[in-house]
Amino acid sequence: MNKKVLDSLKPELEKCKNDIVYFSRKYCKVEHPTKGIIPFDLYEFQEKSLIDIMKNDRNIILKARQMGISTLIAMRCIHMMLFDRNKNILVIAISEDVAKNLIMKVKLMYDNLPPFFKMMIPKKEDNKTSLVLKNGSRIKAKGSSPSAGRSEALSLLVIDECAFISDIEEIWTSAQATLSRGGSAILLSTPNGSSNLFHRIWMDAESGKNGFNFIKLPWYLHPDQDQAFRDRQTLELGEKKAAQEFDCDFASSGNSLIEQHILDAYKEVCKDPIETRYNNDFWIWEEANNKKNYIVSADVARGDGLDYSTMQILDVDNLKQVAEYKGQVDTKVFSNRLVSVSREYNNATLVIENNSLGWGVIQDVIDSGYNNLYYSKGSVNVIDDPFKSYKYDYTYTKDGMKPGFSMSHVTRELVIDKLALYFRNTDENGLYTTTPIINSVRLINELYSFIWDGKKTQAAKGYNDDLVIAMAIALYSRDFAVRVRGGGSDYKISMLNNFKSIRKTSYMEDEDPWKVKVGNNELFDLRSLL
Repeated sequence: MNKKVLDSLKPELEKCKNDIVYFSRKYCKVEHPTKGIIPFDLYEFQEKSLIDIMKNDRNIILKARQMGISTLIAMRCIHMMLFDRNKNILVIAISEDVAKNLIMKVKLMYDNLPPFFKMMIPKKEDNKTSLVLKNGSRIKAKGSSPSAGRSEALSLLVIDECAFISDIEEIWTSAQATLSRGGSAILLSTPNGSSNLFHRIWMDAESGKNGFNFIKLPWYLHPDQDQAFRDRQTLELGEKKAAQEFDCDFASSGNSLIEQHILDAYKEVCKDPIETRYNNDFWIWEEANNKKNYIVSADVARGDGLDYSTMQILDVDNLKQVAEYKGQVDTKVFSNRLVSVSREYNNATLVIENNSLGWGVIQDVIDSGYNNLYYSKGSVNVIDDPFKSYKYDYTYTKDGMKPGFSMSHVTRELVIDKLALYFRNTDENGLYTTTPIINSVRLINELYSFIWDGKKTQAAKGYNDDLVIAMAIALYSRDFAVRVRGGGSDYKISMLNNFKSIRKTSYMEDEDPWKVKVGNNELFDLRSLL
C-alpha cells in the first residue's frame, strides 16, 4: 500500500481506534444462525456494554443466554489486536473446544474486514486454537486447567462461563502475576449458584471491594425477546434451568441444598455474639439456663489448617442456637473444651461424631468422667437412644451400644435431609412447628456453599462445611433423642415421607428417593427404618 493511500486512510483508522462502536457498525461482520454473514449492528444494550468494557480494565459480566455477549467480547479482542501492537490475549473456557468458539468469531471478523485492513495488518499464523498478526498481537484458546493462565504475559484474559469451571480458583490465582503487570480481565458467565469464585467476585464488585466493573444482562434487555419467549424457556428447560440460563439470578441457579432466598432471610436476623472466648473461636448468644435442656454436637477435625473442629449448642425445646465454636486445635484441647461447654450448659447431651479422630476425643471425654455422652446403636435399622452411658473400651457393649454418633453413608443422607427439612420448615403435617433460631453468620455463609455436586452433598471446592455438619448432627440427634422416643410408627412414617419428598425435590431428581448408596454402591432402602 503506497504512502498516499495510507495517508488518506489515517483519519478513518484513527476514528476506528478511538470509537469501537463506529468500527463495529461499519466494518465488522458476524455469523447469524439463519441469515448467514451479516453486519454487526449492535443493539442498544450491546453498545452500552461494549463502551463500558472499553472504559474498564477489570470487567465481570453476568449474562443470560442468546444475548450475543461472546460476539461482543470477540469484538473487543479483534479491536485490541488491530489497533495495538504486541498484545497477548488468552481465552479460557470449560474446554478447549468451547474456547475455540470465541477464537472463531474473532477470525470471522478479521476475514470479513475490508482488504485495506488486512493489507496493513496481515496474518502471521492462523490455526484452530490461535490467530497471530504481523503487528505482534495474538489470541489463543485454552481449556481449563490449574496452570492455564500461568507464565503468560497477558494483555487481556477472557474467562468464558467462569462460574462453571471447576479449576477456576487455581486458574485465577496463577493468572494474577501477569495481570498485576497491567493486563485486563473479562469474566463472563451465566450464574451457577453462590458457591464459586465468579459469585464472590461479583458480590465484591457490587459492594465496591475489588475494582471490578460489573455488567448484568438479563434476557429482557434483548429487543427480540418478550415474555412469550421467556415462558417457552420454562416449558422447554424447567423453571430452575430457565432461571439459570436467562434470569441472571444467583438465587435460582446452582445446586445449593438450601435455596438462597431462605438463607438470605436467615442472614438478615443473624446477631453478633454477646460474648466470645478462645481467641474469638467460641461465640455465645445466650448464657446457660439451669432450667433448660441443651444439646452440644461436635465435628472433629485434624487441626492442621485444612478444616476446623466445630460444635453447635442448641436449646433442645425451642431449637435456638445459643453458642457455636469453630477452631483449629488439637484433639486434646478440643475434648477439654467440649466437656467444659457441655457442663456449663446444664450437663448437655454431648454428641460427637465417632470418625477416626472422633474416637480419641470420645475417649478423652469418657476419661474426664462426663456422664451425658450420646451413644448409638450398632445397627442403622434401630433408632438411636442417646440417654445411656457405658464405660467405653473400644469394643461394643453387650447390648450393641457404642459412644458417639455414627456417620455412615445412610445416616449422612438422613442427617442432611433433616437439616434441609428444618431450614425449609415445609412439613405439611405440622411435625416441625419450630423453626431453628440461627444467630451465626458463619454458619449461614457455609450453607451458601453447601451443594449437591452430582455425587453427594458437601462443601463446594475451596469451602468448608464443618459448622454445617455439626448443626445437621445436632438437629438430627435432637429429634431422635427428644421426639422420636415418644412417637409411634405414624410419626416415623410421616418423617420418612418427608425425607423422600425433600430428596426428590432437591438433589435426587433422577434417582429413587427412598434409596441411598452404601458400601460398594449397594442400595439401602430407607423404608427399612420403619
